[in-house]
Amino acid sequence: MGSTDSRRGSDYEQRTKTVLGQLATLAVVVVSIVGMTAGVAAADVQHQVQQQETNGTYAVVQGEDCTEISPLYGNESVKSFYDYRSPIPENPSTNQTGRSYSSKGTIALQQPDTSSFFLYEDSDGNLSLVFLHGSTGNASDGGAATFTIAGLPEDGNWTVKDDSYDGKHNYDSWREADGVHRVDWTWGESKTDGGAYTGLGEEFTVTIDPAFNTDAELYGQQYNGTIRYWTAISNGQATYDRTSLTAEQVTITSEGC
Repeated sequence: MGSTDSRRGSDYEQRTKTVLGQLATLAVVVVSIVGMTAGVAAADVQHQVQQQETNGTYAVVQGEDCTEISPLYGNESVKSFYDYRSPIPENPSTNQTGRSYSSKGTIALQQPDTSSFFLYEDSDGNLSLVFLHGSTGNASDGGAATFTIAGLPEDGNWTVKDDSYDGKHNYDSWREADGVHRVDWTWGESKTDGGAYTGLGEEFTVTIDPAFNTDAELYGQQYNGTIRYWTAISNGQATYDRTSLTAEQVTITSEGC
């Protein structure tokens, strides 16, 4: 009897420990799930806050068409976001050394035979106008573009020039006179060209007069290829929105539509 009671007591204690252990494990799982849910909710809230912060009244106007756009947003500078690679570390536009002479940070935005522009805002509130021509993908044949840009704030600056370096293979030209900027770009197969002008401020009106292909200054001098599409990129709810444009003057403004 005493031995049986002892075994029963031992079995009872063992079952109790097992149940308590299972309950403890369940509690940890529940806490973990709640924590994960809270983390996802916090992330969603942060994403919404970022979207709200960048949903300004910016607009792209071409003729009678007006389209509101939102900047792309990132925690890094536009130079880091664009991620221009070149083997010239002293080049102020170079983010990382490499031999591509192209943008590696905008691959998700690149499309063959396409020229695009968009607004980019970093976590410090610096607003940049970014130009992106071509694609590093194999389907890109290169091309040429000349932009005449008026209205860029005098206290801003080109934080990225793709390309601008001392070397025999740098054909791009960057000029400014009386507040009007003119850039001649030309790029080869599976390459990009472009740039970023930082310091737009809260109020601005920038006008772009584009010239592509045979109308561009450097067309056919070094590279072949045709630009078929010109688009304005906006930060959409789940992906990037693109507005198709014609090869005519465009105004980007903080006044909205």
